[in-house]
Formats: sequence, C-alpha cells, structure tokens
Amino acid sequence: MKIRLKQLAVFTKTRPGIFLISSFLGLVIFGLYFGYSVVVPTNTDWLLLAGGDLKQHYLGWEFYRSSQIAFPIGQISNLAYPYGLPVTYVDAIPLLAIPFKAISILLPQDFQYFGIWTLVCFMLQGGLAGLILRKWTKNPAIILLG
Repeated sequence: MKIRLKQLAVFTKTRPGIFLISSFLGLVIFGLYFGYSVVVPTNTDWLLLAGGDLKQHYLGWEFYRSSQIAFPIGQISNLAYPYGLPVTYVDAIPLLAIPFKAISILLPQDFQYFGIWTLVCFMLQGGLAGLILRKWTKNPAIILLG
C-alpha cells in the first residue's frame, strides 16, 4: 500500500498527472450520482422520467431537431409561432445541438447527448479543481480530497 501511495504521490507532482487523477475521480463521482447508463445516447428514459429541467432541455432538443433549418443558425422554427425561438432559450446546449442537428438524419430516433455532456463536465470539474488545488498545496492527499 505504501508503494502505491508513493507512486501516486510521484504522479501527482505533474500537472497532467493531477488532471488525469482528478478527472478520473470526477468520472467515479458521476457514476455514483447518475450511473453510467445515462451516457448511452439512445437512453432517453432518464430524461423523460426525471421531469423538471432535464425534461425541458430534452424536449427543447427534440423541437430543434425536428424544426426546419432556419436563419440564424440555432433558430427553432416550430416553437413560439410565428417568430421561432433560439435553441439557447431552451437550454439544449447549442454547442452540441447545432452539430447534432446537422447530422440528425444519421442519428437514431431516440437520441440524447445530455449524459455525455454531464460526464465531460464532471470530469473537467474534477481535473481543473485538482489543478487549482495544486496551486495552493503540494500535498496529494489534500488535492485528491478536494
């Protein structure tokens, strides 16, 4: 056990090492909180059963996906008639919604990207938190606990 802790301590002395370990911890926390089935792009049940904001985000994506291509890019033409509504107002993560709409003909009918987005956010939050904590302390235990 001591050898592994020493190896971990050596690995946490580098920025990439801190980032990777902290990102992995973010992945573990994500799994404990949501479970990994939400990452499957065809699993939409968790969004529809959750209700509230998650359901609204997913429905916004579905409206955007089924709307005609409009200008400006990201405009949902079949919502808020007659003017339409920007995809940003339905919180459908435009950074992903716009590219996925472009290839939506290739996607399965039930498709969501919110699980993948949330996983990436958890991992980045863990990795960046580790890098920030490394600025304040060099103790790997405190960094990983943070």
